[in-house]
Amino acid sequence: MKSKQSRYVSDDTYQLTDGYIDTVESYSIGREGLQIYKPSDNKIVGTGSWVVISADIPVEEKYKPMKWAMYWAVPCTESKNMDGFDQYGRYKVEIYVPVFNQQSRKEFERVCLFPHEYIVANDELFEQLKDGYNATELQFAGKPVNLELISQGRALFEEEREVIWALQLDGLSEEQACQEYFLATHVDGENTRIMYVPKTETLNELVCIFG
Repeated sequence: MKSKQSRYVSDDTYQLTDGYIDTVESYSIGREGLQIYKPSDNKIVGTGSWVVISADIPVEEKYKPMKWAMYWAVPCTESKNMDGFDQYGRYKVEIYVPVFNQQSRKEFERVCLFPHEYIVANDELFEQLKDGYNATELQFAGKPVNLELISQGRALFEEEREVIWALQLDGLSEEQACQEYFLATHVDGENTRIMYVPKTETLNELVCIFG
């Protein structure tokens, strides 16, 4: 006799079959539980997407991502074909969180999130939110991206500095100009080492509205 998992979870993708989805619904496991198995389209990160942490993630304190911060999420590594479904048919994404080892050196650990624990910041939402956030390279311990940090990564050519100066002439602060420059030149593969920390006023507003 086939096991419950083999009857209800596809061997090819780990996604649940219709029969199992019917079973889960009949168990009335709740909206959040069902969402784990049958996420809505606006919870799918594709090959990668910015997500806003909207829940207190039940992991050890040292691994906890900051609530209301934005992290780059990718499908869980357990999934086949990188579609995000693990061997039990659950949809999970992964983010990188900085932690310190016994030698006080910063390392990065993968933390898994379920669909009810994040909000996908699509391009439109990201544009709306980014002015209320500071882009932070995780290895620089929470400092906003600025000229000094960019220069540590690689030397700026004169024309690159001119781009930043031109952005400042358009009315952006140095911090905003550097972030615009950074976003325009980095590639998605670098996103796992970046997070967006809400500015104080943004965080206060989010906490007042959502708790």
